[in-house]
Amino acid sequence: MTDPIAITSVAVLASLNLPIAFYDIRYRRIPNLLVIGVLFGGIAAHVMIGGGAGLRDSLSGCLLAFILMLAVRFLTGLGAGDVKLFGAIGALLGGRHVVPAFLLVVLLGGAMAMIAMLRAKVARQTMLGVCRIFAGMLPGGIVPPREEFARSGLTIPYGIAVAGGSLLQMLSVLMGR
Repeated sequence: MTDPIAITSVAVLASLNLPIAFYDIRYRRIPNLLVIGVLFGGIAAHVMIGGGAGLRDSLSGCLLAFILMLAVRFLTGLGAGDVKLFGAIGALLGGRHVVPAFLLVVLLGGAMAMIAMLRAKVARQTMLGVCRIFAGMLPGGIVPPREEFARSGLTIPYGIAVAGGSLLQMLSVLMGR
């Protein structure tokens, strides 16, 4: 039998990818109304399908997704809207699908960053910044402040990676992989 949460997730994420891409590319913001809609829609779907267990699954997915993306935010120039969006999507996906979706989000976001970096011809400068971040994580090191990344002017609309990677995860669930 097909997973009703996977079907719901694919339908919601497929319909949200275009508006998220539009707002994130044009305004570099993700509207809170979209985030709130995904959050409450995800919780409602889980409760209707799984009752109390569905509520726990939805809330655990939300919390796990939020924590994972918040950790990325502290290390990079990731925006708060992307963190909130993935937390809301976590409520839609449920706990067991968050980590695989997160890995796809990171891979998709990394590919987008590589393309942006190569197009802007700042590969060397960017890789030196990445090395500084990793060196700062070593004992006694100092991680450069996030504001330093924002000053570089090179950003990507990460909401596309968040929604797209999550959609890819749920499509793979529907296809039985």
